[in-house]
Amino acid sequence: SGSDDDDDSNHNNADAAAVMANLEEAHRLKEKSNAGPISMTHITNNDSFEVFDAGPLSGKGLRATIAYKCGDEILRESAAMRIPNQQSASSLEAAEALHQNAIQRAYNSMHPTTQASFMELSSCNEDGLDGAIRTPWGVYDTNSFRLGNDACGGLFLTIARMNHSCRPNVNHFWRTDLEQTLVFATRDIQIG
Repeated sequence: SGSDDDDDSNHNNADAAAVMANLEEAHRLKEKSNAGPISMTHITNNDSFEVFDAGPLSGKGLRATIAYKCGDEILRESAAMRIPNQQSASSLEAAEALHQNAIQRAYNSMHPTTQASFMELSSCNEDGLDGAIRTPWGVYDTNSFRLGNDACGGLFLTIARMNHSCRPNVNHFWRTDLEQTLVFATRDIQIG
């Protein structure tokens, strides 16, 4: 019985070492990504999906170029922008101004290629309005979502291309340890 305990202890130590190695790598990548503006663009050519024009009301979307089974991972993506969900302020107007300023600062710190990909996304409160100018905060507010239990929201250049559905065939969740959102098939998905 002593050897069983030793085997469990060795297994737990190996698991702990693997977890620590993954966390160290995640921290290294996080520090590397925060070193300065890097170019991020949405994924247009991928073996498993493609970007297509879904029409004037829907913009661009993603469609499968291979079949997926329920539970298959479709993609994982790092956020192009992360912004705190709540801003401490004395009024709603002041909080909105702080939110817009945080988005503008994050946008200004992006690589120009990432800015261009970011501004290609829709802005539901600005698109189609006469004389409306698309803004970074309009794009962010249209395409971002809360990152699990984090105090931040995030915008993902490829995931933002996934069209809304009342009967979705994918689900996404934020992995804090990876600092990425993973997308999985919730049912079988056919090509197209």
